[in-house]
Amino acid sequence: MKKYKDLLLVLISFLLYFTFSMIFSYIFRLLNINIKDLKPIVLNGILVLSDLIFIVIMFLIYKKELIKEFKEFISNKGKWFIKYIGIFLISVLVMGILNVLLSKITNMDMSENEDQIRRLIKLLPIYMTFSTVVYAPFIEELLFRKCIRKVIKGNDKYTKIAYVLISAIIFGLLHVITIDASFYDLLMGIPYMAVGLALAYIYLKTDNLFGSMQFHFMHNTILLIIQLMMRG
Repeated sequence: MKKYKDLLLVLISFLLYFTFSMIFSYIFRLLNINIKDLKPIVLNGILVLSDLIFIVIMFLIYKKELIKEFKEFISNKGKWFIKYIGIFLISVLVMGILNVLLSKITNMDMSENEDQIRRLIKLLPIYMTFSTVVYAPFIEELLFRKCIRKVIKGNDKYTKIAYVLISAIIFGLLHVITIDASFYDLLMGIPYMAVGLALAYIYLKTDNLFGSMQFHFMHNTILLIIQLMMRG
């Protein structure tokens, strides 16, 4: 029975992930509010509110597990960080190398999705800061690590390998897929998969959402700071 309950929660979680922004947009259309006409500061606030509402919804769905894991994470006192920081830094290095190689092969500096993100950082810095530093580490780790692990269960070697690979592939592709994504855009998802492999491995070893989330948070925060410095 628990197996089917977990599967149902995972399906609901991913369905909400893919449709929540559309639901939010639909509400504004019903209210005859054109988002494009809103002032940037108002739009920043609305988008942050949207992300915050989704975070709360997901937290409530997995409340008991998250509270338990957070307490375990706090009592760990940074031991996981010290133990796995090397693996994570290697994955970031591999990501950088792959980005350079793929840029030369495809003559693309970045995927269409990455380009959109950079433009949004310039247009909506408050929202993108919240989305990058808070929303993405929490929601992406919850969906791509915890939820997928609920589906791909088992502690034998092959199941664990399958989990890590599938988690990384989904994580990488969803960072580059857009309506207009080309084959080369999809190739640019490979560097993200390198980091996804490390995050999935860390989650597998710690069995704790916050074990992998801390590295996702660190990675996104550093990249955001670099983007903001380049903008300045």
